[in-house]
Amino acid sequence: MIYAFILEHKGHCPIRLMCSTLGVSSSGFYKWTRFVPGPRTLARKALLVEIKAIHSEAKGRYGSPRVFMALRKRGRGGSLNTVAKIMRENHIRAKQARKFDNVRIYAHICRVTSVRLGVVVAANQSQGPNGGHDGKHRRGQRDGQYSERDPIR
Repeated sequence: MIYAFILEHKGHCPIRLMCSTLGVSSSGFYKWTRFVPGPRTLARKALLVEIKAIHSEAKGRYGSPRVFMALRKRGRGGSLNTVAKIMRENHIRAKQARKFDNVRIYAHICRVTSVRLGVVVAANQSQGPNGGHDGKHRRGQRDGQYSERDPIR
């Protein structure tokens, strides 16, 4: 990171002055500029590009096991642990599935139905024998009484 800064600003100030000011050696900077990545590093970078492509094709839903299987179908070698490590190092994670919420779906159905029929129901008005609920009694509430956080209105 420091070396990249020095390389970026080498036209404005002498390199040795910047190196001594930033507390790094100038020989270290020159060695860094001549660095050539090895074959394993290049292979991991290529694998990262493919992992990102598969992950985005799956809309972020694939974790390392599924990405690994997709790589095998494409003819890429490697191991599951390598794929998992590369994904972890680059903060690539699968989306968490949302928990099924029956009350939320029931509330949506009630809203859509009332909008289609043109029915307007007041917030404190009972919507049937169960007070608009789907048959599950909620602790501390009686039929027809709604709290502020009640999703069914």
